[in-house]
Amino acid sequence: MDAATLKIIFLIVHIVGIVMGAGAAFVTDAVFMGAFKKRLFSQSDVDYIALASKLVWVGVIVIVLSGLALFALDPAKYLASSKFLTKMIVVIVLVLNGAFFHFHHLGRLRAVAGEPLISQSAFWNGSATLFASGAVSMVSWITAIVLGTFKSLPFSLPVLITLYFIILAMAIGVAILIRDSKMKEGSL
Repeated sequence: MDAATLKIIFLIVHIVGIVMGAGAAFVTDAVFMGAFKKRLFSQSDVDYIALASKLVWVGVIVIVLSGLALFALDPAKYLASSKFLTKMIVVIVLVLNGAFFHFHHLGRLRAVAGEPLISQSAFWNGSATLFASGAVSMVSWITAIVLGTFKSLPFSLPVLITLYFIILAMAIGVAILIRDSKMKEGSL
């Protein structure tokens, strides 16, 4: 097979990974917010979040492997691209955030399953990082998708990274404000 055909195949696999990973992440966030709104994480909510978390990991693995294959076709081009390098930093953030969610937050959700959140002060006391993690997930997946749609960008790596981290900080701030407003509503 020639390089052009391989690139198309790897790109299709890459897109499938993005759809799987981002789709599962977005639906997980929706399930989380729905359960949070009703102030109760049912066992089925937590089971679904755990399953979707596994699908996110499958998507990430597909993205990384297909991304490595694409990179191998023209490493010099990719290493010279601020868009590509920014996307790699975003993917690293996604992986680290996903690991933190999977190994830390998921256990905390399992511990409160079936109990009204109003009575779960331990959940609320440590929930700031859970909300921040959700914001990091959403912003990072959207950033990776947006970066992937452009052939190139006229911005340097420092500019792109700075914009990403500014948006990330704003999203985390909004997530914490939402959490704090819900805590006040529940008189916790």
